[in-house]
Amino acid sequence: MLKNEIKHFFLNYDEPHFIRLEKLSILTQLCSRKNAETILKELIEYGRDIDSVIARRAIKCIGDIATMVNVAADKTIRALMNIVKDSSQ
Repeated sequence: MLKNEIKHFFLNYDEPHFIRLEKLSILTQLCSRKNAETILKELIEYGRDIDSVIARRAIKCIGDIATMVNVAADKTIRALMNIVKDSSQ
């Protein structure tokens, strides 16, 4: 039901911190083969967030998706490598 409404759970910069953390958890739970790529793109951006707590949680969510959605495993590894590569530059 909510899997078609994932964009409502994308983070907004002006939201309270606890809302942003909860949305990350919800996005992870809603992830499926159908929407994994869209969610991963968002999580990659959040993995670069200036707020280190949000960035770490987004990276954890990417790892969680890798174990939940088999099809997404390769994409999640590439996503994590891109975040590491970007942070080292």
